[in-house]
Amino acid sequence: MAHDSMFTIPHMADIVTCPMDIDDPINRRILTVAEDQLMGFYRHPFEEISRRCRVAEEIVHQRLKAMLQAGVVRRIRQTLQAGNLADGALVAWKISEDHLQNAYDWLAAMIHSPGMW
Repeated sequence: MAHDSMFTIPHMADIVTCPMDIDDPINRRILTVAEDQLMGFYRHPFEEISRRCRVAEEIVHQRLKAMLQAGVVRRIRQTLQAGNLADGALVAWKISEDHLQNAYDWLAAMIHSPGMW
């Protein structure tokens, strides 16, 4: 992929053109924080990525959307790191879509500080 590749994000009040290449320094920071540095559950993960990358949250959204639409990244997800839990203490929930927000709210309330259970 060329280092100067650009992507225009449609459906916004102002058309925004931003780099979609993972070698772009801002994109690299965003992906590094999103994939490797967020531990635990964050009620507002994009806000946390923005804070750690020292870029506006809108820029985080624009860059991730551009990389998604260009196929540079396949999905954006929040991963709960199980490293501090007891061996074998990985839990999966089966929750209907109409109850997801309540489950997220409950989980967020259980966290004493970001990254700590």
